[in-house]
Amino acid sequence: MSGTTPLRNAEFQRLTQLRESRAREIKTFYTEVTHAASIVTHGTQTIAAANEFTKAFNEHQPFFVSACCCPGSGEPISAVWSPRRPKAGWSK
Repeated sequence: MSGTTPLRNAEFQRLTQLRESRAREIKTFYTEVTHAASIVTHGTQTIAAANEFTKAFNEHQPFFVSACCCPGSGEPISAVWSPRRPKAGWSK
């Protein structure tokens, strides 16, 4: 039996432990970020700000449509900017 097999096994074990440790760190990080985002997005100030933004956006939507994309079209901005499916016969 050569000395490389025990070294290879030890290194494999070390790398496995390192990978598992990093996986735990990443999972913990994303869990904390998710909890923090949940707290922020459920706050009354965030909800009020989102509502005010929506109200202002809806008030100015005709301007955005005429100035940005399709003058005179009258289409809602969501119809203009939403992804569309390719027409039949279209290929990449």
